Amino acid sequence: MLGETVKIFVYGTLMRGGQLAEILHNSQYKGSARISGSLFDTTLGFPALTDPIQEGDTVEGEVYEVKSETLRRLDTAENVPHLYERITTVLLDKPMEVFVYRYVPSVATAHYIPSGKWT
Repeated sequence: MLGETVKIFVYGTLMRGGQLAEILHNSQYKGSARISGSLFDTTLGFPALTDPIQEGDTVEGEVYEVKSETLRRLDTAENVPHLYERITTVLLDKPMEVFVYRYVPSVATAHYIPSGKWT
């Protein structure tokens, strides 16, 4: 298990220039990508990913190859399993399975981001 790596899709504060990006500083950036899903602004300074609420909804983000130690740090930062849950999905741009963090609480009071891009 030591030294094992996995790929993760990030779409908000973990992206380059984001508030939590330093967690990924020792990880290998693999490029930008899209996944199926809907994005919301929680108004708390971070976004929420959900299953698609409209057909064709996609979310833009970045893919990183991370070590198991970094994945554990990400789980802690994302407050798994209370605020987010780590699930697997497939990129739309190429057939690659990745982990992603899906928001657990209701998004009823959050603002839908039709572009699927966190800025």
